[in-house]
Amino acid sequence: MDYERFNEDFRPTSVTLQTENHQLEVSDGTRLNIYNLPGLIEANADRIDSNKREIQKAFAQCPNSIALFVWGHNNGRIQNDDIIAFNALNKAYQFPPRSLAFVVNNLPANRPAQFDGAFIVALADVLASQTYPIHKFIFIDAIDKTSADVLKKRRHARLKLYQLICDHQPARQVQRQEVQLQANELNKLRQQLSKQIEDAAKDRNALLERITQATAQINKLREESEHKIKKLKKRLGKRDKKIKKLTDKLDGSSSSD
Repeated sequence: MDYERFNEDFRPTSVTLQTENHQLEVSDGTRLNIYNLPGLIEANADRIDSNKREIQKAFAQCPNSIALFVWGHNNGRIQNDDIIAFNALNKAYQFPPRSLAFVVNNLPANRPAQFDGAFIVALADVLASQTYPIHKFIFIDAIDKTSADVLKKRRHARLKLYQLICDHQPARQVQRQEVQLQANELNKLRQQLSKQIEDAAKDRNALLERITQATAQINKLREESEHKIKKLKKRLGKRDKKIKKLTDKLDGSSSSD
């Protein structure tokens, strides 16, 4: 958005409690209504129920939408609670594939070359019955707010995100059933996921081969994405220049009146 609209920090107690939304117009004329939804999983039942209501409210306000699910990580590992939350929401809403995309967020810029591929493979193992092509994912580096090129990095991350949105189509998001998730079930679900991950890692040779293949796909898609982003940046830049030229002309006319 070019500025901080949704307040976030890295304190353990820093969470989104209520649905937030903000409208903006991209410089190519596209209008976006962006919703920041609370995470589904909390420590107690009341907070989980509150989050369910907030998520329902957002889709009621904007039913025709693209759903972007943001994956966090814990020292490079998928967070079990993210998987549990996605499975519960996807079962309830059955997100149409053309309107569903994923952001893997806040990654170390100096991560190992096969990090992204390993993340995708691990995700495929725990989602099991659901498969999503790699082009539905983008990987966003953590940005040091004190770095000299912070504005450039932020702009590049925004362009990646906007390109992901452009590559998908809004669809009507309908809740097909209640979101089935209870606080007293969480520990059992977490244990089941941990076992799934352990079982998938037993055949190390097969795992490494899958990671290598996924990494190759990601690198190829990353090159294609960078080409798209350059074209997008150029297109947005041209429109910005036209708007500035028109604005300057109008300002000049106003001054002469």
